[in-house]
Amino acid sequence: MLLLNNTYIEIRLYRNTMINKTYQYTLDSFVQLAKFIWKARHGNKYVNAFRIYIGGLGVLFSYWSIVVFFDSKGEWSFGVSTSTLTWSEIVLAVVFTVAFGIVLVFMSKPEFEKSEIERLKRIEENQFLHRISPLILLSQFSLTNNLHGVAHYEDSEELARFRELIANKDSGHVRLLGLSGTGKTLHIVKAFEDKGNMENVFYCEQVFHGNFKSALQLLSEKRPGCTVVMDNSPKGVFAEVINSYGNNIRFVSAYYDPVDVDYGSYSVLNMKDIHLENVVERIINNNLTRPINGENRQKLIIHSGGIPFMALLLTQAYNKTSEIGVINNSVLIEHLLDLHEENATNQRIAMRTIALLQPFDYAGGNSETAKYLIENNKFTPIVDNINRQVLFDKVVKHLKERNLLEEDTSFINMRPQPLAIWLVGEWIKEQGAGFAETIRELAAHPKSFYVPIIDSWARRLEFMQDNADAKNLYGELLKLNEGPFADEDVICSDLGSRLILAMSTVNPKAVVSCLYGILYSKPINYLKSNLQGEARRNIVNALEKLCFCKDSFHYAALTLARLALAENEEWANNSKGQFMQLFHVALAGTECDLKERMVVLNELYEQSNTYKDLLLGAIKGAFDNFNLTRIGGAERFGFKSLVDFVPTYKQINEYWDSLFNLSVSWMDLEPDVVEHFAEIVCVNAQMFVRGNRCDLLFSFIDEIAPRLNYNWGQMQKTLIEIKNFDALTPQDSRTLLSYIDRLKPRSIVTQMRNAVHDIYTHEKVSEDILNQEEQVVLPFVEKFITQQKYLSDEIVGLVANDEEYTSWGFTKNIAARIPNDDIPQVLEKIYGYIIRQNSNFYSNWLVRFIECLPDRHNAQEMAKKLYEKGFIKQGIALLAVIDDDAFSNLKLLWEYVATKNLEYESISNYYNVIRLTDVENLLKVVAIIKYHSKESNSVFDFLSQYWYLDVLYEDDRLSSIYKDVLSNYDLQSNHANYEYVRQVERVLEKTSDNKFAKTINSKLIAYLSFNSSNLRVEEIYPILLTKFRTEIWDEFIAALVDLDNRPGFFSHIRFAIGSGFGFSERTLFSDHEEEMKEVCKSHSQYGPIVCASLCPILKSSDSGEENEEFHPFVIWLLNNYGGNKMVLNELYGNMCTFSWTGSMLPLIKTMKNCLLKVRAKAGFHKQVYKWVSDCLKQYEADYNKERQNEAYMRMAYNYKFNNG
Repeated sequence: MLLLNNTYIEIRLYRNTMINKTYQYTLDSFVQLAKFIWKARHGNKYVNAFRIYIGGLGVLFSYWSIVVFFDSKGEWSFGVSTSTLTWSEIVLAVVFTVAFGIVLVFMSKPEFEKSEIERLKRIEENQFLHRISPLILLSQFSLTNNLHGVAHYEDSEELARFRELIANKDSGHVRLLGLSGTGKTLHIVKAFEDKGNMENVFYCEQVFHGNFKSALQLLSEKRPGCTVVMDNSPKGVFAEVINSYGNNIRFVSAYYDPVDVDYGSYSVLNMKDIHLENVVERIINNNLTRPINGENRQKLIIHSGGIPFMALLLTQAYNKTSEIGVINNSVLIEHLLDLHEENATNQRIAMRTIALLQPFDYAGGNSETAKYLIENNKFTPIVDNINRQVLFDKVVKHLKERNLLEEDTSFINMRPQPLAIWLVGEWIKEQGAGFAETIRELAAHPKSFYVPIIDSWARRLEFMQDNADAKNLYGELLKLNEGPFADEDVICSDLGSRLILAMSTVNPKAVVSCLYGILYSKPINYLKSNLQGEARRNIVNALEKLCFCKDSFHYAALTLARLALAENEEWANNSKGQFMQLFHVALAGTECDLKERMVVLNELYEQSNTYKDLLLGAIKGAFDNFNLTRIGGAERFGFKSLVDFVPTYKQINEYWDSLFNLSVSWMDLEPDVVEHFAEIVCVNAQMFVRGNRCDLLFSFIDEIAPRLNYNWGQMQKTLIEIKNFDALTPQDSRTLLSYIDRLKPRSIVTQMRNAVHDIYTHEKVSEDILNQEEQVVLPFVEKFITQQKYLSDEIVGLVANDEEYTSWGFTKNIAARIPNDDIPQVLEKIYGYIIRQNSNFYSNWLVRFIECLPDRHNAQEMAKKLYEKGFIKQGIALLAVIDDDAFSNLKLLWEYVATKNLEYESISNYYNVIRLTDVENLLKVVAIIKYHSKESNSVFDFLSQYWYLDVLYEDDRLSSIYKDVLSNYDLQSNHANYEYVRQVERVLEKTSDNKFAKTINSKLIAYLSFNSSNLRVEEIYPILLTKFRTEIWDEFIAALVDLDNRPGFFSHIRFAIGSGFGFSERTLFSDHEEEMKEVCKSHSQYGPIVCASLCPILKSSDSGEENEEFHPFVIWLLNNYGGNKMVLNELYGNMCTFSWTGSMLPLIKTMKNCLLKVRAKAGFHKQVYKWVSDCLKQYEADYNKERQNEAYMRMAYNYKFNNG
């Protein structure tokens, strides 16, 4: 029997023997044959042979053991034989078995020979592969390497083209370059798999193995025409093997240095030329097994940095831990960096410094930031005496070539993010305790210098939460009474607070311990005066993050509450707003459960005198479970995003029960909070019902109503709304109705208001609602009159609660039915109440009530008394509604104005109350005003309130007066000019009075020429220049070009109807270009200058979109006035006057393209070409500056600009 370690020659001899000689059944070959037959027993012919053999033995056995015979009666019988086994039977069985064996052997002979040859070939192949180690078959490599667990191959057209070149022998030798992780080996394997030809393809990743070249020599001799894949092969090795063995072997090389290029007798494929973004995105999508939102999916894509293997590692890490951006593959890191051995240590130090900032303002090493960081031994601890700038330039070049550094304007940024974080982790480990000294040294510089550094630095530091060294370092820095950051001055500084914000995502426990220990015990006044501005926002933002983390929630919430007491900001997400949010049942901004939140509330309750308002607000919000929102951001802890705690219904119910118990205890302890809880329960009553907690609502009512002596009208109104709108169980409905009845107000007025409220809160409101309302209030009117409630405090309640709706039907009916004899007493009671109030007291209900009295002469005396007591607004309003047909009270008021006993502005209270529709009455009032005042503004203040009446424009008398008023209106008063513009606009639209239009134009010219005003003439001149263009044009243009005498008018018109802050045609030029050309010609001194400043800049397409081409009028100006420097200057000023959102780069490109088209065109004055050159230089500078800003925003905050 042949053994596997037989020599190659012995195998060949045996093989020839087997092929050329007749079968020789030695013991070994018989054993092999037997094995072969047994293994192949399921073949059809072998199965049939076995069936025959078994059948024959069965017949012999039956013959021996079973007999069939005739009995004595001559019938067939069946029985068991009792005969013994004879030699004839044994011989027959042996002969039969031998015959079967011979038949089986001859049937198996061809297949056995074939299988034996294949077995020997396999032995031979194994011996050959053993001799060519470290090379292996590519197919074997593919089987033993599962492509890093990737779900399936992600393809693209570019990759398919690469694979075709790799697998095609006609392509010759091929070298594939690309960073580690870009999938070079995967693409090579896939290329040969697609071709279906992997038998003669070998793989080697140990190109420096001692047996490598001898293996290639043997392969060249025995397998000419084969292909060898050389993984991780530098260009020197690749070139050498091509020279030595390239005639017989085709080589395909893969290397992780994308710039390791030596173009020779081979093709070079570079993964830098492949757009891998889509491949990366598909790898992430197809390998995710854990749910992920769109934002985190985008983070995975960004952090992958266009490296497929990085994407796979990050995705697999996310599948396991839900964390984004964490890798622990040191081999990949080292391959990505590819440091040169001769200066590897210093190179790595430089890379760490570069990785510190996101982004790094490098500017070729010439920026102030770069110079400081490169030369500073704390940031860049290089011991060797070398030229650091040269080192950094080489490192930057190296990283850029490897696509590990993005550069935009002066900024560079290490990518992908996990690589940068790895290097920053090394920097922190090296810093150790020296970190604080590094900060202090930086802080010694001017704020304008260190703020950009700190901001970019903090962007990196906040991603260090998975770095143990960073976590420990932050803990030491923040240790109370020891750490340099555990200092109130540091916390209250912009620099220190920004770094603390960054640290909060890495070591939340250390940060919250520091902030709580220092801030919670500080006096409120100290916090208000010392923690302000940017520092305060940083600390509040840090506490928001710390509240999100359950490990730091408790002390963070208490500290946030302390800052809320010292609030000095107004926006919604200030410390007070953030604290209130924490106790919502959903979207609270914390992963902490409701029980822990309740612990905080109970702790603050122990200091309820201090935190009363804050605590009440938190409880109020805690019962609200609808329309909840939260501003995102605090949940982000570097690569990781925390998730809001989502409570079960059971947990919400337990939380609300705890809040109920706290509320009851508080009301027992401090009765003055009952009113607050009454308001809280009213606001949240529907929340209880819709949250299936009617029992809690009823429990609150049981606790609060008795304390208010059941005088809780607002709750009754709320319960009525619930009855009308919410679905209740029969039992809850009955209970609700009982509470409505028990809370029924004693006041008739309140009962009436609730009844009216009831009809307006039904799901279906009748179209005849006003009549329905009047019918509802009549019974209450009857009770109010018959019970003489008008002589009680209820009449005072109507006056006092003016903000509550009181039915007009109720008001007019009680006014009509109060006996005349009782009116003086009613008015006296009302007067007695008012004079006890502040002098600015005003009741609109009282005005309407007095207006409805049948006999109002008694009110005249009360109105005058109120006026004399200083209740000016209330007194004048009452004098207005009780005035006679001769408007005696208005005359009286004007006399007060004349004698300086009344400010003119106060008369507007009279105008605001009266409502006149009759022309004659309007004319009477105008006559009174004109008699007492010579100013048109006084009549304007009255008539402008009736702008909605057609008679103001249609009645000749009124219209004439109104136009005269508008024509003579004193714009210098700067009073109601906005209203003046509206009124002029209406008159111009509704009339066709050319004289009036000319008068207004002259008036505006006179006023705007010498006054800086916000008069919105853009509302007036479009009408004047379209409807009355012919009538006003000459005067308008004469004023517009009179820059010596009327510069103000030009300035106003420029922004009102000229090009303004845009580039398209507006009123002045729209369809009137020829007229504007005539302006230039007829007013040669200033006409062209004015037109250059006012004209549209860009040509518009038919769809109205602006093209990259100057407007024809601009070209006309350049052709005709290109030698006038003032024209060119004004034109450039026009081009630079605009409002814009988003990136300015597309706009700058548009302007540059317009200028380039002018430069390319011949025939302009030479001054035009110089102007174009100067403009292009300025736009180039603007472009670079804008790019700089956008680069920073993109690198630092991943801000996306739409650059067209």
